[in-house]
Amino acid sequence: MIALAIGAPSISERHQTWACTLTLHPLLTKPQEVAGADSVQALSLTLRAARGILEDFTEKGGKLLLDAEAFPVDVWLGPRL
Repeated sequence: MIALAIGAPSISERHQTWACTLTLHPLLTKPQEVAGADSVQALSLTLRAARGILEDFTEKGGKLLLDAEAFPVDVWLGPRL
């Protein structure tokens, strides 16, 4: 099972700018902080990072399934822009 969680944008003490926390268990070993110039960019970049990790997983042979049927990344995160 893969669990995806994205934290609400907030000011990061580490980056001194807006950031979101990305958790993608078990594909990431620890939560990642993704920073942006503003809250919208932080959220957008976090979604893009999640998409990249999931696409990498499937390109390496991993399968995303829901009730034993294929569940493409686009269904989770919308089409690539």
